[in-house]
Amino acid sequence: MKTQKTALPFTMIGTVSALRMRSNEYVPSGSLRIASPGDASSVGFQVDAPSDDADALDVTLITKNGEDITETPEGKVAATGTIPFLFSVTKSGDVTIVVGEKVSRAKFTPGAEALLVATCTSGQFKFTGTLSNTVQSLIPDTR
Repeated sequence: MKTQKTALPFTMIGTVSALRMRSNEYVPSGSLRIASPGDASSVGFQVDAPSDDADALDVTLITKNGEDITETPEGKVAATGTIPFLFSVTKSGDVTIVVGEKVSRAKFTPGAEALLVATCTSGQFKFTGTLSNTVQSLIPDTR
């Protein structure tokens, strides 16, 4: 897991790549989300591989408000190569996420600070991207 503080509004444009998938107890997945301090509220996307040799990844929008977590399937994207994404949050908390061709919208409860959180499990997913509100700010890869 990698985290980075950010301020709202922001737009991140980047890519995610599935480098290696090793399903054991967990489905290979990578995710990127914006979270409030203490993780009371968050919004993000997750890409999951149904198997180690999957040719497509499932894209899911995940929102959290307190104890309520909602997972909304958004479709599939190719598992090979780099998958472009756009992650944008307005100052009032309106979220737009585009993964490949899949477009999702949600609401984030903004606070004084926010964290960008990139995670992966049961494999290697590489996230790269640049935030528009921070000069030379890169999200570290999650390998």
